[in-house]
Parts: sequence; structure tokens; C-alpha cells
Amino acid sequence: MTVINVGVNLVPSAGGVAHCVGLFTSAFRNLKYTSEVLSFNRRGKYVPDSELLLSRGRRFVTVPEVPLLNRYYWCPEYFGSLRPLLNAADLLFIHGLFFHPGIRAATYARKLGLPYVVVSHGSLDPWTFSYRRWRKRAWMWQAGNDLLSGAHAVIYSTTAEQQKAQGIVKAAGCVIRWPVEFVPDYDKAAAIGRAQQALGLPLSSRIAMFCGRVHPIKLPLETIQAFLHAAPPHWVLLLIGPPTTEIPQRLIESVCQSTNGRCRYIGPAYGQSLQEYYKAAEALVLFSHKENFSHVTAEALACGVPVVVSTGVDLACDLDRAAVHCSVVACDTSPQSLAQALRTALLRPSEELTAMGQWGRAWVRENLSSTRFETNIATLCASAQDNSRKSDRRSAPATC
Repeated sequence: MTVINVGVNLVPSAGGVAHCVGLFTSAFRNLKYTSEVLSFNRRGKYVPDSELLLSRGRRFVTVPEVPLLNRYYWCPEYFGSLRPLLNAADLLFIHGLFFHPGIRAATYARKLGLPYVVVSHGSLDPWTFSYRRWRKRAWMWQAGNDLLSGAHAVIYSTTAEQQKAQGIVKAAGCVIRWPVEFVPDYDKAAAIGRAQQALGLPLSSRIAMFCGRVHPIKLPLETIQAFLHAAPPHWVLLLIGPPTTEIPQRLIESVCQSTNGRCRYIGPAYGQSLQEYYKAAEALVLFSHKENFSHVTAEALACGVPVVVSTGVDLACDLDRAAVHCSVVACDTSPQSLAQALRTALLRPSEELTAMGQWGRAWVRENLSSTRFETNIATLCASAQDNSRKSDRRSAPATC
């Protein structure tokens, strides 16, 4: 089977969507499928060589941005050069909404009788429509509803994400949770000691961490203020992730420097380096407005780290439904609620936090394994192929 993935800005610093496309690519490879990744990047947006090295196997297409309704416009000459790829494909995955290449690819796929799947990536969360609302509603009316109604299935990464989307779209959908790498047992005390030595922290210090893009949607500045207000003085908050134009590096560094060492901006970290921070942390803090899955939440739990999160983190809502006692959830994003959630978590002894983390780790190992993800993807792909052989693909429901 040949699968084409289409998305925009699929480089590591872009966050969850780019990472998720990597998970799909790995699954396709393990399933012995042939896959291509097409990333459409705005003209003039520089992609560093380090990003390209981390993004091998992805084809980058530079396109102009058209501000009216569509996000990145796919000119005819771009489409012509990519037409052979689509002609040879058996299945198309469109990652996210609100970008023009996805519409063009889906339109061409329908002409070919080629099934396609839309991966929501949180695009249908009501919070997404709280900004640039009319532009997005116009896009949905102009093209988005046709895109979704013609899809074999719409994939959601959590039950909470699917339920929130039901008020916006009626397309067939299924929940496939993203996988996370299993982390073998490790020496927590040794990991804490390594981090304390590397960062020059006192031996009595306890480590909490924020991980993600330093962007207003994830409330990093509000997290710092809540931490300073609620955390005992021997706790240190590490902020890990790339800066953004909304919160540039000089700003986040300045804010951290004003905390007398209680909050430290580390910058971006990936792979083994990031996992070392997870292993050293006793809690992950993520008070995001919206996280349809939250890879960092899953990765922290895979390392046995309990999480302190907002209700916008959909994975935490699924954990709560499953009665997995590994999280503390702030009831809203007011300063009082954030501080109360931190106080509830960080005043607990190490033994209790360790037990919470182990409950979460066991749930992740059972529910977020690569094997389960690959099985779900294989079932979905087989269903799409079966339906594509019928004269009317829409007559049969999607399954996964």
C-alpha cells in the first residue's frame, strides 16, 4: 500500500502535528507500507538545516500565503509536479484543517476515486473557533464541510476531542490514540542527581517541568506566576521548549531571571535529552487552553511522572474517565485555580507522587503502545481500501 501524508510546516519546532506525522510514518514503515510526507511551507519562512536533518523523508513544498479564507495556496504548478505521487497512491491522509493544499489534494483524490482520511489534530475543538472565528467559519462553509463529508473517516486522538467535535461536524469518525515509547525502569534518584548537578541545583531541590512551545495557548507566563505563588520554595520549575514570535526567547528568559532561580528556561530539547528531563521531574505542569492529545503528557506518564494540567488537555479527561489517579486537574485557567492545582500536587510527599506516576505509566503501557496504534491504523487502511472498491464509497461506514 502507498500512503501520502499532507500537512503544513511539518518540522519538529512546529509541535504536535509534525511529531504525530512522524508516528504515522513509523507505523506505515512497520506495516510495510510505502509512504510519502508532503509539507507545505510558507514562502520566505526559513527552515533551519537542523530542522531539515530531523525531518528526513519529508518533501517540503514552498508556497505563497494567501490571507483570504485559505491558509497556504497551492498554485497549479505545484499541483502539477505532485500529481504523479497522488496518481500512484492507495490512500491519502490529510493532517489538520484550514490549509488549501489539503483541499486540493482531497478534491483530486475524489476525482480519482482515491479514499482519504482527515486527521483532526484538534482543528474541530470549539476553542479553535474562539479566534479568527469568522475566517474559519467561512473556510468551513466554503470548503471544510465538503472535505470532511467526503472523507472515509475523521481521526480523533481522544474521546474528549471526538465529543467536542460532534457539535461542529457530522462526518464519520473514530478515536485512535497516539502511541508513546515505552520507558524501561530507571533509577529516579540518579536521574534527579544528574539534573541537579548539571543545572547547579541544591541537593534538596525538587523538579517540576513545563514542556511545549512557549506560546500563549500553553500559558507559560501564567504557569510561572502560579508556580511562584503556590510551590514550596525548594521546588524548581524547568521550562523546556522552543520560543515563539508571541513569546520570544528574550522575554521568557527575562521572566525566569526575575524569579531568583526558581524558574529556569532550558530551551528546546528532543530525544534522549528531553527524556532525561522527564526522568528527573517529579511533576509535569501543562495549563494549556487546548491540547487535543498532548504528547508531552503521555511522554511524562510513560516515564512515571504525574501531571498537573488544565481541563483543556483532553488526554487528562480520558484518564479521569478511566479512573486513573495520575493527574491533578485545574478546574479552569484562572490564577487561583492554577495555583490551587499546583499546591495540591506539589505539597504531596515524593512517595505519593511516585505512586501517581506509576498508575499513569501502567495505563500508558496498556493503552498507548505502538502495537495497538499500528493495529488500529492497519484496520482503518484496510477498511478504506475495501470501500474504495465499491461504486459508492460513502455508503459504507468507516471502521477502526
